[in-house]
Amino acid sequence: MKKIIFTAIMMGFFSIANLLHAQDIHFSQLKMVPLLIDPSLAGNTGCDVQAILNYRNQWGRFTQYSYKTFGGSVEMAYKEKAANNFLGFGISVYSDKAGEIELTNTKIDLAIAYHVMLNENSYLSGGIEGGVLQKNFDIAAIETASQFDGSGFNQSLPSNELYQDVNFIRPDLSAGVSYYFNTNRSSSVAGYTYNGTMINAGLAVHHLPSANISFTNLAEDKYFYRYVFHFNSSFGGESSNLSVQPSVYTMFQEGANNIVVGSFFRYTLKERSKYTGYLNGAAVSIGAHYRIGDAIIPGFLLELGSWALGLSYDVIGSDLTAYSANGGLELSIKYVSPNPFTGKKNARFF
Repeated sequence: MKKIIFTAIMMGFFSIANLLHAQDIHFSQLKMVPLLIDPSLAGNTGCDVQAILNYRNQWGRFTQYSYKTFGGSVEMAYKEKAANNFLGFGISVYSDKAGEIELTNTKIDLAIAYHVMLNENSYLSGGIEGGVLQKNFDIAAIETASQFDGSGFNQSLPSNELYQDVNFIRPDLSAGVSYYFNTNRSSSVAGYTYNGTMINAGLAVHHLPSANISFTNLAEDKYFYRYVFHFNSSFGGESSNLSVQPSVYTMFQEGANNIVVGSFFRYTLKERSKYTGYLNGAAVSIGAHYRIGDAIIPGFLLELGSWALGLSYDVIGSDLTAYSANGGLELSIKYVSPNPFTGKKNARFF
């Protein structure tokens, strides 16, 4: 039965890659939004449960109304006793609100993935994700040329705009495949220092139903396919507390692209107490990424047992610098169970 599920996921992914259409919810801490990146990552956390909360505030100086994005996800892994292959499940809810008209984009998805063990070092995963997109804006905040009375905008004048719907819901679907490889053989209590090689890479395509997201009845506005390639890795020396974790994300959507490259440097501050369990383990990561043509993104991640706090800040380097000099602040909080510093054998991801 599991082989049939995995085959269906693979066939579904490769049979629906045509061209679609619009702009997506945006984060800089891409490792903290796995279900926005690739549904095949669902449940592939190395732990039984993973929950993440995200918040982003950008372009506060562009207008008095900033651009805020928030949301989160929960993932679970389901593995039958003594089985090598397993299922992963996830649910995610994200929403952003932009500008004076409060253009709101909300995305709710359910994800399922199947992870096949190729050998003791690697897994192949396939996943699909389905849900809804909801969009709306404040029509009372719209100002058009028809409302200009010669000295300013007069809201009592008709806008002469024909809106079909200012609040609608559309279906959404994504699919992806990914590969995981790990040579870590740490005998450390933590088992989390990654004194070996870890590689995780995958491909995903989003917005498969070709939904019309136009607010007017004058013309269709399609959500174009968003193609994603992601690469995460970790390289650590023998019995070393330090690991280097380079990553690459490339996203393409109808002529637009978002390419982010960079690395974190992770250092294990302390391991979990082997005998008492009172010390839960801790690690700190610092680094930076570069969104090509747009921003440098310094970042920080603090891990304390099952909890992790991420902080990043977009230092804008594009033509928008004059309007967004205060950049984009982003926060994330992650919880995983069991504690990844316990050295649990299936704790594969960082």
